[in-house]
Amino acid sequence: MNPSTIRVITADPALRNALVGQIERSGRFALATRGEPVLDGAGLDDIVITTPADCTAEECLAMVERGARVIILTPVPRERERQLYTGSGASAYLPMVIDGGQLMDAVDAALHPVSPPYPLSSDPCPC
Repeated sequence: MNPSTIRVITADPALRNALVGQIERSGRFALATRGEPVLDGAGLDDIVITTPADCTAEECLAMVERGARVIILTPVPRERERQLYTGSGASAYLPMVIDGGQLMDAVDAALHPVSPPYPLSSDPCPC
């Protein structure tokens, strides 16, 4: 797998800039990091970092099916939401925290997966 880009996708410019800066300052990844306000075609080999407010479970599933690895950051973790996103193929569902260690580990795991995140459920809702 040769990821082309780490894409931070959120409409919140302060959050987007903070996450891009945090990833770049970590020095752990020799990849381009882009901040974008909206989802628009993330796919093959991209690592996508986004939030539930910016990406529905259905959009997550569509990106995963195109070959992206999706990491969901949430301000308030909820078990039902975690199940929804992981069922849609998200590589990780993480709480937003200041230090970012978990996020950097999740990006690293998405870059070097042990096994693919498949099989995917055709219905992302475990309802």
